[in-house]
Amino acid sequence: MLPNPDLPQFPVGTQLAFVRQMALIDHEGNFTPTRITEQVQLRVHRAISTTIPEGVNLDSHPERTSQDFFEFKLSKAKLLAGDRSGLHAVARDEKEFPLFMSHGIDVFEHLQEGDPLERHLRTTLNFCVFCHFRPGIHSTMSFSKLSGPSAKLIQSNTKYEANMVTGWKQRRYDWGLLQGLWQVPLKAPHR
Repeated sequence: MLPNPDLPQFPVGTQLAFVRQMALIDHEGNFTPTRITEQVQLRVHRAISTTIPEGVNLDSHPERTSQDFFEFKLSKAKLLAGDRSGLHAVARDEKEFPLFMSHGIDVFEHLQEGDPLERHLRTTLNFCVFCHFRPGIHSTMSFSKLSGPSAKLIQSNTKYEANMVTGWKQRRYDWGLLQGLWQVPLKAPHR
């Protein structure tokens, strides 16, 4: 599905932020949203092309240089040490093993003998453009991921989003498995 080229574009210099907050399981086994921020991603649009590419050649793609990407991630050590935010800025050359968009593939499960782990690391901030390669408003992906011709963007707030995430999680198979385990009483080991 290609984006509508007639969609009004936001101005050059627009800054977008994505904030992800943590959800935990409480002492009764309920999925509970929190106010702990896990991740903040920022994108700044330095230039906006008038052409919308169908595919992406990331080696020569203009969006690689027309957007600046920034990210802050939760550092458990900082948070537990009393740092108010617990966040650390991701460095330009910082690398990580893929989690986001890994499609359930665990690098550690698929290692071949002699295969160096370092080969599977990716530069965190270079990965953003894989999804956000279209110019300006078309890079936001909020609308393009919705299905059907009648899909609409709606005004939202944190309570609505928390309810949506909770409902989504509670419909997942892995949540049912966890709830089943939660009901099984723990037995003391035999001596």
